[in-house]
Amino acid sequence: MSVKKTVAPVLAVLLLVAAVLGVRWLGEEESGVAEGVEAGDLLEGVREVAERFPAPEKAGSWSRDMGAKPGEFAESWLFAGRVHDRQGRPFGFQLEISRIAIRAEASARQSAWAAEHIYRARFSVEPKSAKTHFGERLSRAALGLAGADGQTARAWVENWRFVHDEGAGALRIEAGDAGAGMALRLEIPEHPPVAVEGELHAGHWWPRLRAEGTLTLDGQVLQVSGTALLERLWGKALPSGQGQLALARLWLDTGTGGAWRCQQLRRKTGGGTPLLQCQSHLSAVSGDIALAPLEAGWQAIGGTRWPLVWTVRRNGERSPLDLGPLGGERPLSLAGNWSGIVVSDDDPAPWGLLELSNFAAP
Repeated sequence: MSVKKTVAPVLAVLLLVAAVLGVRWLGEEESGVAEGVEAGDLLEGVREVAERFPAPEKAGSWSRDMGAKPGEFAESWLFAGRVHDRQGRPFGFQLEISRIAIRAEASARQSAWAAEHIYRARFSVEPKSAKTHFGERLSRAALGLAGADGQTARAWVENWRFVHDEGAGALRIEAGDAGAGMALRLEIPEHPPVAVEGELHAGHWWPRLRAEGTLTLDGQVLQVSGTALLERLWGKALPSGQGQLALARLWLDTGTGGAWRCQQLRRKTGGGTPLLQCQSHLSAVSGDIALAPLEAGWQAIGGTRWPLVWTVRRNGERSPLDLGPLGGERPLSLAGNWSGIVVSDDDPAPWGLLELSNFAAP
């Protein structure tokens, strides 16, 4: 079932929002939630479920960790990349599949409709300087509508999916609807991923995967190739701005063989000193990295101002790197958050994925 309704930005924790919506779909008999319960009360109930889960398991073997982790409260698989067609035109793409538990224990009720987990998927195809095609789905883990496999690494929401094709040494991702779609092969590189560790989540970050396959846009099938990234996370909570703090996340492919993954917390209303944390892959990262939004790059979307253009100063270099959206207009996610592929005019041309959550209204 596709979801077109936008959720109020106050429910800024992405997967918690998905759970709130999903629990409502289950009905009173299955979820134990009565009609008329306020969203805030329901959200608090989901947080209480999260507290009953243990601390996140530390990252181990990536091939094992790519499979489902039903013992964790939440988990996600994020794929994003920049590709070019045979005419050299650039496109961005994203596919994220995430799961959240709505119970800490399995239900005693035996029913094919009963579910302990809600899955959410979103995908986008981003032509240069044109409107982004964006879609989202929510589904319960019942009747085969959505799920994930711990043995063969795969996850799906209806026909949007990824699967680890171990024999071919690749990950395959598929998603689409009437307006756009993707069917891509992401080649598993020789270099290992980077472990991700946080207080409430853990996982792997894997940049510079070779991507090839097809994008479909307005009925036209395009052969494309380029590079992609993978982020696999699980735990008691996944990264998102909360309370008075906004979160900006930037994954950057430098274009010279290296990559960075940065997270910046800042006051949602402005002011104060932002807190920045970065990881690197095959490139140096020092404490001298500066990441800041450009004043001219703020844009009002959905009643909120979003910093869509950022400047990055790398390791004391004199010339900063400016990154702005590859695509044009795009809607906010169900939780009222923004994400998109960002690019620079530098040569060799770097690209990245920018994800913003919990920024304030103007």
